[in-house]
Amino acid sequence: MNKTAGFTLIELMVVIAIIGFLAAWGLPALTQMTQRSDVATDTNRLLALMQYARSEAVTNKQTVTVCSSTNGATCAGDTNWNQAIIVLQNANVLRSTSIITSENTITLDAGGATELTFNADGTASAASVTVCALPGIGDRQINVNGSGQARSGVIVCP
Repeated sequence: MNKTAGFTLIELMVVIAIIGFLAAWGLPALTQMTQRSDVATDTNRLLALMQYARSEAVTNKQTVTVCSSTNGATCAGDTNWNQAIIVLQNANVLRSTSIITSENTITLDAGGATELTFNADGTASAASVTVCALPGIGDRQINVNGSGQARSGVIVCP
């Protein structure tokens, strides 16, 4: 009697079919998880930048501005923050960051202003920065209140 070890062709085809089904089922969830991670990363970078700007304003007792920039040195004058974000004090760049993914839409709502300014006492005009990916993915918004405190929360973008 001659026995050979191994799998039959039918057994291999069943295993491949099961793996294919699991991959097709799990891939959309993986894509959404990656998009949520990108939104969270962009939000956390912006939140850290705003907290840094407020800290520098209070420490140096001078006005500090957070804005978008196309050249990394001056404010772009735009509420679309999908470019680099810079922190300025007396026209000197203190810190800058670039956005992780171009798929996210980042906008500033500061009552028509194109930049967020922290005063020497840490206060700021109320503003919000919204980070949107696709609707329902886990979009986030950073709210800055009048005392200059920045907090993030989950929202649903239109």
